Amino acid sequence: MPAPVSAIPNSDYAMIAARLIADAALSRFGPSEIGAKSGTDQASLVAALRASDNPVEQGNLLRALDEMTGGSSASNTAFNNSELTSQVAAAAGTRSRRTQFDASSLYSRGGPSANDIRQNNFGDCYYVGVLGAIANQNPAAIRNAIEYIPRSQSFNVTLYNASGRAQTINVTQAEIASNIAMGGGSGRDNGIANAPIWPDVMEVAFAKQRDTNHANGLTQGYDAVRNGGNATESYRTITGRSANFITYDQGFFESRSNAMNEVGNQVSNALNNGKPVTLDTKTEVDGCSVLGRVLGRDIPQDGLADSHTYTVTGAYKNSAGEWQVTLRNPWGHNNSSRHNEGHNTTSAYITVPLSRLVDTGGLSGFDIGR
Repeated sequence: MPAPVSAIPNSDYAMIAARLIADAALSRFGPSEIGAKSGTDQASLVAALRASDNPVEQGNLLRALDEMTGGSSASNTAFNNSELTSQVAAAAGTRSRRTQFDASSLYSRGGPSANDIRQNNFGDCYYVGVLGAIANQNPAAIRNAIEYIPRSQSFNVTLYNASGRAQTINVTQAEIASNIAMGGGSGRDNGIANAPIWPDVMEVAFAKQRDTNHANGLTQGYDAVRNGGNATESYRTITGRSANFITYDQGFFESRSNAMNEVGNQVSNALNNGKPVTLDTKTEVDGCSVLGRVLGRDIPQDGLADSHTYTVTGAYKNSAGEWQVTLRNPWGHNNSSRHNEGHNTTSAYITVPLSRLVDTGGLSGFDIGR
């Protein structure tokens, strides 16, 4: 699932993106409709966003703009508009050609980590969630996938096609800046000045792999990326090898506890053996009784966003012998109020009982990398 629109970039491309977003907001709603829609002087927020050149302030203003419209702000529409994507990319590409990023920009001191992922405006949880899982369990795989080329001041990224064949994809300075301006996968567009850029580099390469015309701002590629995909295939794209997909499946003569142990043990063992693991969710099943439905009772929720991919960081039994799964949301938070899950936190990490995921029907399954 796409993350809520968040901040815009901490770079000299920030003002370009901010003003394009603000113009899109005004063109969609208009100042008078904005005020009526939110009951707040939202028009002044739009004006402030257009005038600001401070990336942290821009991030706060854009978050406020998004929250006022309940997640349906023009900023969200704008970033899902191919024409605007091209405008941002073109504007970024016409800026100064001085080097913005080099090998030292890729990672923090500790190396690549899932904590570097901040999914914002692209619905590519199935890709960045897998990137986080690989970074946690096998950071060398991320390092080996990216090479900085000093002569061209660009990056070569190794990805794999559907046949498992390696492809070298060149990522330029302008393409990285464009990705950040559009709300890419790192913290750079969340006001974090020195956030590692490897998620942006990998995201650009992913879009470029799916684009046949690299001259137009990768519009085609980003359209393909943002429209959702399959985590199992993302493992193959990044590592050349598909993941194993497992899910809860209680046999007719099998006990519930045995079926839970089968899943829990596979996930726990995979993590202990250094394998990356992700979890895929789906919409919870309406398990209410007929009377409950007549009375309008809510469908029980599992606390996770629907149709979303999470990085799995732990699986264990608690003191009561119940399997628990610890997850990192690639959004960088678990504020799922718009999904009515009822378990909201600003932390990227959340621990949920495996039984709850099974009982609500919200578990699609786990992807275990090789």
